Amino acid sequence: GFVDGALEGASHLIAREERFAKTAVGWVLRELREAESVRVDAFLHEHLAEFSTEALRNALKHATPDERRSVLERFREVAP
Repeated sequence: GFVDGALEGASHLIAREERFAKTAVGWVLRELREAESVRVDAFLHEHLAEFSTEALRNALKHATPDERRSVLERFREVAP
């Protein structure tokens, strides 16, 4: 249930405008991604438009260069 709770909380925080709310989500996802990459990647895709560049880079810190590039390209397409 920990991952469910973390992703639920992250879904509320990532929607906020405050920089550190978004940054905190990136930090949590960075660590969760090591054990739950499929679920974290699904979260990223679902909430991509709500991320800041900083939060997204933090979330993808341990991703492969190809994974990081792919997500960042999609982010640039949906970012306001």
